[in-house]
Amino acid sequence: MKKYIFMIATLLSLGLASCDVMTNEPAGGDVVGDLSGNWVVTLEAVDENGNVNYEDEYGETGAVIQINTFANTNGDTDKMWFSDQKFWGLMFQVPINKKDLTFEATNVPYDQAGTGNVTIKGKVLPKAGKNIHGMPVDSIYVEAQFDDDDMGYTWRYSGIRYQGFTE
Repeated sequence: MKKYIFMIATLLSLGLASCDVMTNEPAGGDVVGDLSGNWVVTLEAVDENGNVNYEDEYGETGAVIQINTFANTNGDTDKMWFSDQKFWGLMFQVPINKKDLTFEATNVPYDQAGTGNVTIKGKVLPKAGKNIHGMPVDSIYVEAQFDDDDMGYTWRYSGIRYQGFTE
């Protein structure tokens, strides 16, 4: 009987030790630190006066999407990737300032196909957001302008670090 209890206890302890719950993962697990993350954001089209346009020609204003920010494979500490591969197909590198938790680029190609260029400016705000349970989480704010946007909107991405919950 002791043998079975020992085997069950061993299996349970191995199972518990191997679990890696997404919400327990420390922020910034790579060389770009706290700028790195999976973010749940609201996308808004803003006109030249800063007013949100809910009738943009693309129909995207108010959409909730996910974006990713992560280090490149070269281990560069002065730039990161910005991606929303499942939405518009954005995938480009942007220079970062790790100390200020900011990133900014002017007129860079926003995808591998060379569709157009983007001017982008963003910031990560530690513990400035709240998850669905009201707990503080990191927030992100990004403004982007695309040279192939006929309406000339500034696209605002604002949201929080993904916590593993449906937001």
